[in-house]
Amino acid sequence: MSQTTITATENLKAFYALLEVSIDKPLLVLVEISVALALVYFANKQWRTGQENIRQQLFEKRLDVFDFTTRLQKTAHNGPNRYSDLEAINSLHIVRQRARFLFGNEISYWFQSLHCAISEEMDHLENEPCCPESEWNEFVAEKTRLREARTELFEQREALFSPYLNFSNSRK
Repeated sequence: MSQTTITATENLKAFYALLEVSIDKPLLVLVEISVALALVYFANKQWRTGQENIRQQLFEKRLDVFDFTTRLQKTAHNGPNRYSDLEAINSLHIVRQRARFLFGNEISYWFQSLHCAISEEMDHLENEPCCPESEWNEFVAEKTRLREARTELFEQREALFSPYLNFSNSRK
């Protein structure tokens, strides 16, 4: 037996031929409109599902960036460790570049300020004096000022990120 391949177009033609024979023209038009409406409905559902998936993926990427800032804050709060700070600074640079595409300008500026504050604090710690008490007091005062500046930036974090991390009202 030879097997013939029937295409979707041929199936559709056969279906219409069957309809034309057994159904009146007005009813055929009604069936065609019903099929068209069903196709529109399913296409709309598929589009909405795609939009929800995109929104969820964007939310997850934004949450990853926020989690990174939480880990960075803990690292910075635990005190200076040149090795972990250098790793955090390198990661901060990468995350800062990603944030440009995931958030608005205010988050990009915040990351830039944070990067500068941490870098300045690290540079200051590398120049720790082993000299007279007057230089040491100046060093400690500057260290305190830099730490307070960094802490103030981290305190702004939640207010800046919260509009982007509210999944039900997330910005698109």
